[in-house]
Amino acid sequence: MAERRIGMPVITVSVVDLRKAKGTYVVRWRNETTGEKGQRTARTTKRRDAERFAVRLQSQLEHDEAPTVPPWREVRERYERERLIQCRKSHRDGWRTAANAFERIVKPKTLLDLNADTVSRFGARLAAEHKALSSQKSYLIRLRACANWAKRIYRGYRPPEFHLPRVPKGEAAGGRAITAEEFDRLVAAVPKALRPRAKQVKGVPARAWIPEGCVASWKRLLEGLYLSGLRLGESLDLWWDNPDEMHIAWLDHARKKPMLRIRAEDEKGNRYRELPITPDFAEFLRKTPRSARHGRVFQPSLDKGPVRSTITASAVICAIGEAADIKVGTRKKKQKETGLVETVPRFASAQDLRRAFGVRWAAKVMPPDLMILMRHEDISTTMKFYVGRNAQRTADEVWDAFARTSDSGREKVTY
Repeated sequence: MAERRIGMPVITVSVVDLRKAKGTYVVRWRNETTGEKGQRTARTTKRRDAERFAVRLQSQLEHDEAPTVPPWREVRERYERERLIQCRKSHRDGWRTAANAFERIVKPKTLLDLNADTVSRFGARLAAEHKALSSQKSYLIRLRACANWAKRIYRGYRPPEFHLPRVPKGEAAGGRAITAEEFDRLVAAVPKALRPRAKQVKGVPARAWIPEGCVASWKRLLEGLYLSGLRLGESLDLWWDNPDEMHIAWLDHARKKPMLRIRAEDEKGNRYRELPITPDFAEFLRKTPRSARHGRVFQPSLDKGPVRSTITASAVICAIGEAADIKVGTRKKKQKETGLVETVPRFASAQDLRRAFGVRWAAKVMPPDLMILMRHEDISTTMKFYVGRNAQRTADEVWDAFARTSDSGREKVTY
């Protein structure tokens, strides 16, 4: 038997005598890889000619069905250049994270290395590294999107099935809403967290000196996140006066309420929106003099200059949360030296400030209004994470209602 090239589909053919029924021979074929079947007439009454036609048909089908095998690096670059250019920056960043993890674990060389076997090993390795279920699912979803795109571009490539991990409904998130007292501690801890990041001044230890402008810029960002409910990436891209970007509108209008204008490409829901601003956030914005309302609303900076990367900004806020000793949960961490997995505290982050905004306004407005303030695509998301999650607050309301309708804590019963 001749040696078959890697990736070549297995096509079997057979000659069937249908001269009595159709007056000719028929060649039937089957793709053993996909299970696809078919038949073609040989247009001859001679078996030898039908067999020769079957050989030619098999060769043609194998050539047509054989997948092209481009290098994995070419596939990734083309996917990012032709498909992801249409997506939001957050989606592109998520894909790069997933692709980098796939390359680190699987080390693919060609597109055919994105198959059922490697996907299974990739998922198992993520679980062994104690990645959160939501992160495992996100990585696999982004790889699946790339595989489905490659199916349309590269001839004969068939993407594998992706079995996504089931994230339990109502599973606790990686953090929680911080309280007002914890927020005050967070703001107070900014200088302590920034000192190790400051450059060293001649004659002054690095941990003892930090530019006042840097401290003020991070305090302002924290307060803005707490009052607005903006995602970190949105806050860094919020402008005063640029209509082509996400910006503030009608802040000092006499009859119109202030609004937040969001372009589709800047928003997670991928839709142009005009959304209301809460009164406390509007008052926070009005503290900035009109003459200074130009450029970006938030400009956090370190000693090297303004911070534009969400990764850097997120790391700084997490460092502030650690300096303030605000623990919002736990996470798994693998020690590089020993390889042992230990449970370590999870400190307050930018997402916990957004959660605080949602929990605070969940007690003041109805769920449909909260959905708009949080910019959720579906009200079920609002109900799941903010309206239906605060069991302690609901318990307090139930007990207070019971106390109001009872005498000395005992319910009045009428016979």
